Amino acid sequence: MTKKLETPKMSLRRAYENAAGPVALSTRVFALFAIPSFGAFLIYDATRLGGNFFSWLLLATVVYAATIVFLLGFKWLYYKQPRSGSRPFFITSALLIAGVARGFVAWSLGVWLGIVPEAELTFRLIGGAVFVSGSLITMSIFAASQLKHQAVLAGLESEKAVLDELRGGIRERIKIQQETLLATVQQALAPVIKKVKDFGAASEPALVIAELKEAVDQVVRPLSHDVGSASFDGPSDSSIARATYSQSISRAKRSWPQSVSVGAMFMPGITALVAAISTFTPIRLGVTEGSSALLASIVLALFAYLVLKAAQQGLGLFWLPLWLAGVVTGLVYLALALLTKLVLPIANFYPDDASIGQYFLLLLIAGSFAFTQQVVRTQRLAAERQLKEVIENLAILNSQLRQEVWLNRRRIASVLHGPVQAALYASAMRLAQAKTFDKTLIEVVQRDIEHALLKLEEGSDGESFREVANQIAILWAGSCHIDVEISADAEARISANRVTETCVTEVVREAISNAVKHGEAKSAKIRVSIEKSRLLRVVIENDGIPARQGAKTGFGSDFLDEVAYDWSLNSKDGRTTLKAKIAI
Repeated sequence: MTKKLETPKMSLRRAYENAAGPVALSTRVFALFAIPSFGAFLIYDATRLGGNFFSWLLLATVVYAATIVFLLGFKWLYYKQPRSGSRPFFITSALLIAGVARGFVAWSLGVWLGIVPEAELTFRLIGGAVFVSGSLITMSIFAASQLKHQAVLAGLESEKAVLDELRGGIRERIKIQQETLLATVQQALAPVIKKVKDFGAASEPALVIAELKEAVDQVVRPLSHDVGSASFDGPSDSSIARATYSQSISRAKRSWPQSVSVGAMFMPGITALVAAISTFTPIRLGVTEGSSALLASIVLALFAYLVLKAAQQGLGLFWLPLWLAGVVTGLVYLALALLTKLVLPIANFYPDDASIGQYFLLLLIAGSFAFTQQVVRTQRLAAERQLKEVIENLAILNSQLRQEVWLNRRRIASVLHGPVQAALYASAMRLAQAKTFDKTLIEVVQRDIEHALLKLEEGSDGESFREVANQIAILWAGSCHIDVEISADAEARISANRVTETCVTEVVREAISNAVKHGEAKSAKIRVSIEKSRLLRVVIENDGIPARQGAKTGFGSDFLDEVAYDWSLNSKDGRTTLKAKIAI
């Protein structure tokens, strides 16, 4: 179980807009509607009017079936129209018409069975419309929340699958990428290396020398440029997500909160609505006319809303275990029923104990729906927050992957441009200067080239960020005064991660170089600190010429896009500031 979780506030208007779509005419809502539909006849009407149980069961079954048939007709019309989504007017009209039809079927069949008075026609028509619209709207809100929660859970599981796949395969991806680069380089150099290995007394030295020099100009230099500037496409998260999404719903598991805010478990508006539509017919208040019953329902709903609103506010600061919060909310509904018995006589309504018992049962059912709804919304909020964290972690891992790939390319390009190019040139010069081409000379040439090629597969620790930052400050000392501030925890984290250290170093080097050369800065400040547990915050501020508005190219945007998790460049009040977040 999870720890204390907040429950979001609910907007009744927004909830109805979300529910006033296909969900209102869905099989799930029709199934849920069976509970109040049968309950209204078998519990309330049977108690109020008397009669045989089987007659009421037959009436309840026929009326429920008739209501669903009408609703299915409106469902067909809904999908026949081109516009889908939320359509409050259409849905409300459909529910009201189906309710009137329900009331007429209930009255006509009930009169025929001898269990419904003929005088209740108007009462049944109005009551049916109120009952069906109110019940189905409530059920639709509940079902829409459930569906949204399932979608969030499915999305969470899908993103987790992407994260796990990326986390588990990140090193393998880097290894494959490095092997691909090495294979490309080795394949390009293979003809030249073969020429050197095959070089002997019968070979033409001038031809081999020319090929070595040509290899430098036509192969090594272009190849080092291509490797160093090649773009990197990150992992295809969407494809992984699509592959796993179909399995996500079945794997999604809810996380039950250990404690909840008791006040947040109430939904005064919906519960009052349910009280109004359900008490319109069953509660015996000593009234027989529909208008009086309507007034009684309005009074009950208003009073229920005020009491539950007060409970929502008063108990909002009390956090209790989920089961205990359920008990407390049940006691609140019991208190509401007892208070209702004391208040109704003020409006000249005098319910008996049986009616109040029925009313309490009704409130308890409605309250249970509300409680469950709020628990689901609590779970969904927790899942949404977890989803946000997973996506952020996924972005950080992706940034780290880009960093490592960039570092591999940079290192291979550097080795090509440096040791490999130098070895080939040196070999060509040694061969050109040699008077005799004996076995020893050939072995030296081959060894030099092979030694240079081995550097392609070797790593390099390099200098620390602190050393490089100090070197940068000394290098530009005559042109720009540079201050370096790095927090102790940031320095420790950087030193422990070779990739991060190289990325931060290059970001600072590039920023200062551009600030001095292009911005003519006279002073600059470098600040490095921990942004989050897995992010470094690098800020380089200078007094140089402001960067052009909307232009990011001044600080090497392609490079920053590759190695930074996030970055921005702004100029204000004569200061230009580069801010970059680097994944650790």
